[in-house]
Amino acid sequence: MRGGAHGSGGMRDALRGRMAAPLPTWTTFQRDRRWLAGALAGVALMACGDGDGDDDVSGTEAAEQATEDGEDMGASLAGQAQTEIGGQARLSAIGHIGAILIAFDESAFAQAEPELERGGDAAALEHAAMIRDEHERHAEDVVGLLAARAVAPLEGAVSGALRAAARAGADDLERAPRRDVDFEYLRLQVKLHAAGQVLTDRLIELSPDAALLDFLVVTHDAIERHRVQADALLRAR
Repeated sequence: MRGGAHGSGGMRDALRGRMAAPLPTWTTFQRDRRWLAGALAGVALMACGDGDGDDDVSGTEAAEQATEDGEDMGASLAGQAQTEIGGQARLSAIGHIGAILIAFDESAFAQAEPELERGGDAAALEHAAMIRDEHERHAEDVVGLLAARAVAPLEGAVSGALRAAARAGADDLERAPRRDVDFEYLRLQVKLHAAGQVLTDRLIELSPDAALLDFLVVTHDAIERHRVQADALLRAR
């Protein structure tokens, strides 16, 4: 994932379109009337504070839990990738790996969009813009790598699971109170990129192509950099 500025274009529109299908997420909880007075008092107290996210969870606690959850998610996806790709012919394996990488880029892109539309923290917004642009360019690089081998992306369980999780996370950000958006976005970023590190470790093991292997190593390093940046921002909140 290369640095530098990049304008919106066809790839960005395509990524946005593929993530458009909504998933229901946030649940509305009803309180008993006997606690109405206490609930209203609690809301008033929260309005006086300036923290983001879960009032009972610090940024450090959220970062640690998101890392653990992401590593668990990554391990599950890595197991699915082993089943999906292991033993496949060379071009088929490349097609599956390409589809997984594109789905990961789409996931990061999909979660950045609601932050950029609804977030309020300058550092989180800058991170989201960087994530959007770098993952857009990375997806373009994957498409080019596949085209050079005359291989089309081969969708499977792993790419589908990544997109479903991303849609759910993006929907959560769309529905979250604005005061929580930055905190929740950074938490999602830590989780996604922790999962991506574990998953790309397995894809490196499964790669049947030397150039693709080198590309995956660079991708893994970029994913780690993104996770570390999001982790630091979340712990600082």
